[in-house]
Amino acid sequence: MMVCPRCKSEYRDGFTTCADCYGPLVAAPEPGAEPPAPAHEDGDLVPVFESSEPSLILMAKSVLEAAGIAFGTRGEGAEDPLGLGRFPARMNLVTGPVVFEVAPPDAKEAATLLADLRAGSEPDGESSGSAGEEQVLLVNRSMPPGTIIPELAYPDVREAAAWLCRAFGFRERLRIADHRIQLTLEDASVVAIEAPPGQAGDAPLTTHGVMVRVADAQAHHDRAEGAGARITSPPTDYPFGERQYSALDPAGHRWTFSESIEDVDPEDWGGEVVEGVES
Repeated sequence: MMVCPRCKSEYRDGFTTCADCYGPLVAAPEPGAEPPAPAHEDGDLVPVFESSEPSLILMAKSVLEAAGIAFGTRGEGAEDPLGLGRFPARMNLVTGPVVFEVAPPDAKEAATLLADLRAGSEPDGESSGSAGEEQVLLVNRSMPPGTIIPELAYPDVREAAAWLCRAFGFRERLRIADHRIQLTLEDASVVAIEAPPGQAGDAPLTTHGVMVRVADAQAHHDRAEGAGARITSPPTDYPFGERQYSALDPAGHRWTFSESIEDVDPEDWGGEVVEGVES
């Protein structure tokens, strides 16, 4: 008999992966012996992939299983992993994002394999694009979804966020004091930021900016600086799990490039969760 160290579920011999947490099974202990300990505590797991698309979720599981990488998921809905007929086999019914987590030693390999999946190619190393390690992004709960995230300045951030929700159908995701609010629409995001008093509308620098998620902020900074970008703040690590730098393009538009270096609960640094963020 096989058993899942994390869920304590029992399986017949021949099964190797838990249908609930997708962790590896181990042989059941002899009567009276100590139960097997999980290979890794939940707090040690590293987020490597996130998706709300059922087909991509299923493909990600297949990729990790084929590579022999044990993983867990957060945010997953009802499914039928054994194909017993209640739902289509292994069809995920959740509408929100599912986060895949692996043990630290497997994080780099798993993220690289799943980067190919995000690029829309089979994970066989034959992708025609440039999806390699440089494009792997970690999941951080303190960051809104999306790769390119506009930042728009308003005199009153809360009033502006309420209007954007009412008029354009956005939803508030996270509030940061009274000067920033993350808003989402489907799989895209925008951030309402506080404009300097009396300056709204005066210049691109103070009315808007663009935030772009990258895999290596320092390397990106060096490339931008070499191309003549005006660096306004160097790569800096922040308590919300991001390493960021900012620069101006030739027209004076503000760009912030952000690398996720840790998965941080927004409430740990003072963020006010509104919806869509798992603690």
